[in-house]
Amino acid sequence: GGDDPRDNPDAEYWWSKFRQSFIKNVAVTTNQKLPLRPAMLMAMARRADLRKREDLRDMAAFFLLYFSGLRICHVAVAGTDEHALRFSDLLFYPSLRDAQRLFVLIRSTKTRPAASAKPFWVVIDRQPALGRFCPVELVRQHFLMAYGGERGFSPFEDAFAAVPDDFLFRGSAPSELRPVGGRPPPARVC
Repeated sequence: GGDDPRDNPDAEYWWSKFRQSFIKNVAVTTNQKLPLRPAMLMAMARRADLRKREDLRDMAAFFLLYFSGLRICHVAVAGTDEHALRFSDLLFYPSLRDAQRLFVLIRSTKTRPAASAKPFWVVIDRQPALGRFCPVELVRQHFLMAYGGERGFSPFEDAFAAVPDDFLFRGSAPSELRPVGGRPPPARVC
C-alpha cells in the first residue's frame, strides 16, 4: 500500500478528465440480446403481408416464440439443431380445422438437454383479440402451407434465412423494432 489517491490534490483534476472522456476512450458494446416485446411484434406485424409465404412463416415463428416463451434456437434452425421444433411437435386441439389451442412439445432446451428425457408441453390458447395475428391461427396457417407430409422436418426450416444472425435479438434491428421505453404490457395468455 501507498498513499490514498483521494488525498492527492491532483486527483480531482484527473478524475474529472477521466469522467469527461470515458465515453470516447472506453468501448461500449451493444451486443446485448434483446427480449421479444409486444412493441416489436406490432412493428413487425405492420410490415407483414400474410399472403407471402415468408412473412407468414416469420410471423408464426415470432408469435410462437413470444407466446410460448421459447428461445430462437427452437425456430431458427441451422442444419440439424437438437432443439428445433418439428411438425410432429405441434398438436392443434380439438382439430387442425378448428384449432382453439396449440400444444407444442418441447423435447429439449438450452438448460434441459434431450438426454434428460424430460420433454414437456407448452399450451397456447386462441387469442381472438389479436385477429389475424392470433398465434394459434398464424401457426395453423403456416402449418397448412408448409407441411409436406414429413413430420420430422422443422416447420421453420428456412426461417430467417435472409436475416443476419441474431438480427432482431442483438440490437441491430431497425429502430422501430428496438425495445420501446418503459415496461411492456403483460402478455395475455389464457
